[in-house]
Amino acid sequence: MSQQICRVCLKVSPEQVNLRNTFYKNGVSFIDVFVECTGISLNEDKILCIQCEHRLIEAYEFRVEALESEELWKKIKTEPVEDESDYVNVQCDIKVEELAILPLSQRSVRSNKSHCRFCLQTMSGEIRRKHEQEHIKKNGGLECHHCSKKYGDRKRISSHLKYLHFSKKFDSNKPRYTCNVCGKEISDYNSLRRHQMEHKDKKPKPREKAVCPICGESYLLLRKHMRLVHLNTTVRYCDMCGRGFKTRETLVNHIKFKHLNIREAECPVCKRLFHTKGEVNTHIKAIHSTPQKVKCKICGSEVKSEKNLRHHMKNHTANLDFSCVICGARFKSKQLLTCHMRVHSDARNYACDFCPSKFKRPHDLTIHKRKHTGEMFTCEKCPELKFLHNTSLRQHIENVHMGVRFRCDTCGKDYSNTAHLRYHQRLHNHDKNMWTKVIPSMIENS
Repeated sequence: MSQQICRVCLKVSPEQVNLRNTFYKNGVSFIDVFVECTGISLNEDKILCIQCEHRLIEAYEFRVEALESEELWKKIKTEPVEDESDYVNVQCDIKVEELAILPLSQRSVRSNKSHCRFCLQTMSGEIRRKHEQEHIKKNGGLECHHCSKKYGDRKRISSHLKYLHFSKKFDSNKPRYTCNVCGKEISDYNSLRRHQMEHKDKKPKPREKAVCPICGESYLLLRKHMRLVHLNTTVRYCDMCGRGFKTRETLVNHIKFKHLNIREAECPVCKRLFHTKGEVNTHIKAIHSTPQKVKCKICGSEVKSEKNLRHHMKNHTANLDFSCVICGARFKSKQLLTCHMRVHSDARNYACDFCPSKFKRPHDLTIHKRKHTGEMFTCEKCPELKFLHNTSLRQHIENVHMGVRFRCDTCGKDYSNTAHLRYHQRLHNHDKNMWTKVIPSMIENS
């Protein structure tokens, strides 16, 4: 059992990594990486889960980067400025320390030093360029001495000086290009093309779809489709719960809705807040609109939409593929199994506003509140009867006033309610999906 437990988080995970057979880079084993980061020697248990493996890699890379930065920092601090008397002592409020923390790929450790063009501080080449860029940003850009225009970098101001002030652009003998729309004369061909684009509708060209070599479907973003669907790679993890996601958008929405519980979408009718606009549209269709109900062809039940009908049809066609690991109960959907798991939990997070009662499921709390508010379901033909459930009212109308029966398709016996039918099917080992709701009109037609 110990070989299936992660060495760090002590959790059982289906995706595990054996450090004995895994290497990091350049022949460095993960066991050496683990010992170097933690100082703990692994003798027997060398199993890590995927999440702890990612954390180990991040810790090792951070340690290596910190050691290399320390060596670079010592060289910068210990090396003196050459011939300080030859330069003017200009006070600069831009600190070199803030610019010294650079990625490893951008660092260039060289013995020779160069000086900032603005404050004459000595520093290495890459750090000097970053330092000078801070001067440029602080001054609002590099200013042209001819027309006082400012530019963000030297490349742009050099192009400005070359084509505007140090060229024969305004020479009367130089050929000029005329716009065929407005007749304006322009000095060079590239400027003419940019000018003509202003007269046209700037509509982007339609992008062509690429065909996926695996599934054969066409997509505009083929690389994103391959990464999300076929490669099945998790690239981002939630810092709060450790759950992995494939895109940044899904991670942001997960933190926004699950952990922060931010509700920004508002219903225009009742002003209720929801997480997304899709939830608002579903709420409007279900509560505020009166769509035509869709009837089930098997049992005759009526639902509000085609989506609810597809969910209802699973009661007749779906298999019991989801089972509870505690009591062994089986369900037709993962949602029903999730609701069932709350029964085994001791947490009662749903409290009543009228009494000290607490419940495990929000549905039980809603039904309980009806006892305090009196919002019960009443039968039109017998007003003295009140029901907490809409389902109980419907069963009462079907059994008492309509005479609806529930027939077992295996043996043909009829029962007044589904509870008796289920007991009969369990007793005789009949298929639970083989039943029919018999309406009196169906009996008369037969």
